[in-house]
Amino acid sequence: MVLKPGFLLRGIAVSVLLIFSSGVCAQTAVASKGVLDLRNYPFHSAGTVSLKGEWNFYWHALLTSVKNDSAEHQYFNLPGLWDGYNFKGQRLNEDGYASFHLKLLLPPEKRIYSIEIPYIYTAYKMYVDSFLVADNGRVGSDAKTHIPQFLPKVANFQSSNGEADIIIQVSNFSDRKGGIWSVPRIGTSEKILTARSKNLALEFFTIGALILIGLYQIGLYFIRKEITSSLFFGIFCLLMGLNSLFVGSVFVQTIFPKMSWNWITRIEYITVYLMPLIFLFFINGLFPGYTKKWVIKILTFFTLLACILIVLTTKKFFGILLDVLPLPLFIIAVTALVAIFRAIKGKEHGSRNALIGIIIFMAFIVNEILFGLEYISTGNYLKYGLFIFVTIQSLNIAYIFSKAFEDVKDLTTNLRLTNVSIRRFVPEGLLNFLGKPDIKTVQLGDHKRAEMSIVFVDIRSFTTLSETMTPQENFEFINSYLGLISPVVRSNHGFVDKYIGDAIMALFPGKTEDAIHTAFEILLVLKEYNKTRAADNLPPIRVGISLHTGTVMLGTVGENERMDTTVISDAVNLAARLEGMAKLYDVQVVTTSGTIESLQPPLNFYWRPLQKGRVKGRMEAVSLIEIFNAETDPDAAQKIQIKEQYEKAMQFYHYGKLAEALEIFSAISLELPGDKATRNYIRLCNQYLENGLPENWNGVESFH
Repeated sequence: MVLKPGFLLRGIAVSVLLIFSSGVCAQTAVASKGVLDLRNYPFHSAGTVSLKGEWNFYWHALLTSVKNDSAEHQYFNLPGLWDGYNFKGQRLNEDGYASFHLKLLLPPEKRIYSIEIPYIYTAYKMYVDSFLVADNGRVGSDAKTHIPQFLPKVANFQSSNGEADIIIQVSNFSDRKGGIWSVPRIGTSEKILTARSKNLALEFFTIGALILIGLYQIGLYFIRKEITSSLFFGIFCLLMGLNSLFVGSVFVQTIFPKMSWNWITRIEYITVYLMPLIFLFFINGLFPGYTKKWVIKILTFFTLLACILIVLTTKKFFGILLDVLPLPLFIIAVTALVAIFRAIKGKEHGSRNALIGIIIFMAFIVNEILFGLEYISTGNYLKYGLFIFVTIQSLNIAYIFSKAFEDVKDLTTNLRLTNVSIRRFVPEGLLNFLGKPDIKTVQLGDHKRAEMSIVFVDIRSFTTLSETMTPQENFEFINSYLGLISPVVRSNHGFVDKYIGDAIMALFPGKTEDAIHTAFEILLVLKEYNKTRAADNLPPIRVGISLHTGTVMLGTVGENERMDTTVISDAVNLAARLEGMAKLYDVQVVTTSGTIESLQPPLNFYWRPLQKGRVKGRMEAVSLIEIFNAETDPDAAQKIQIKEQYEKAMQFYHYGKLAEALEIFSAISLELPGDKATRNYIRLCNQYLENGLPENWNGVESFH
């Protein structure tokens, strides 16, 4: 059984629940009145512990030791920020400096401990038992002496008597936040190193995956630029990867320690503001038409305005933007969800999967907020959520692409079948003659002038034949008959231009010999066909074939909603009239002297003149020629034998020597009694001998 993407995404959803369910009971060890008792804490089995709770807080004091200290202090609950905090009746703002003190009660044995120190706003020094173990930036008593820095660190110290005094000096004159928002964690060196290594590995993996996915998706866009969803999702992944470089473990400042803290925070804020908007662009590209354009324009304007303010102002000012960020986030989230719900209603591929991905990511965000507020103790899993979210959306895009690929395959198959069907109505030879690669490129009025041969093939006495058949039998017979002769046309480099009832009109853009070969091959095919009809006691099929070579104009006529191809030429009209002459003289193949003269010897057939005359609608006289060969004409040997006498009689006839002509034609008729051409000349000679020759006689008859 093939696993569908929906089942895979539901499996990921179950894994999310398992991640959240891995949370344990809330930490029981909490600092109280500046003391944290960890003497009974199982460091080796339980891992790290947060130094949260009540710390001693000294405002405007930078202490290294609290022994015999008389500075005023009160208890401050960490994690927390001092802006808005009431210290001895004074309401503090974000600017200032202070010291935080905590006495740790540890197991009595001598042991090395490690403290993992996260973000502290915005510079600090940490002392353990009066020894400096870690610092970040430069702690100062004013804006001139203060230098901010964000760089998580790990500090080590050794406990010898079961106690440790921890003092953290903190100053802030750069941010709208001051204090310790993320509380340090303590544990054995092994536990801290393991936890930090896992965290760094996860961050490296996440950043690398985001960058690779982003570049891959952008690469897809450059291959197929109509897939804008890939472009925006790629940018979204790159922005997340860039953001991860500037937050968390702050890899960028580790690599470039002299990089300005102001620019680090600017890039962090710009990526935070751009990501939701780019994600909305991604949703709009994934499900176009389901998002209001005016909403996108307004959100784009305010996002770009925020980015400009971030670049041009300081953190003290653009930090306000973080407070108003929930509003555009809410609007974007609602807009994206509405678009997805509308896409689900419209039964768009991947819409349900996109909704599952967003819900899972929102669950991780809610978990992060609640965990940060210490309402739950599941853990910090936002990085997992981020990776799962990107994985889901990548799978969803791949799913949509695969469905689109399947649709394209179906469309290609349908198009191929359609093209095959179209070629049944519009011959490929016609397209080639017009210089068109396919039917889509044909325009009304396209035309081309060239010399080609025109062939008409018509069933003799078809009306009489059809009267013996039902309508269904008529159609079955016609299609069976046309199925025999049409392939012969194509095999000789021609194409059928029109089916005219039981007749066909075929064009041969190449050599005249192609048309002549076609005529004889059709006669051979019908010869075999008549054998099967004879076995079924059916009458044989006889045809008349006319062909003529001349200049034609082939092109499209009609109007934009209905077009057809046609041939405009006197040569076509003449070829059509010649087919009637074939019936008049009861010959199989008739052509003109001009066509014969255009051929290069040697000829693989025989010919004889029939008569010179004028066809209807044409003033100029044409010389009618019968062509035949031994394979298709049972009288071929006799026609060859009497050809010299026949041509001599015709000369007498054209010169008006009717008696001499009649004598020869009569002798020929005795040898070839079935020759209708000879009998026709005998009739004409007797007629003119009885009534006299017309004035200005030249031997030319009028054919009607």
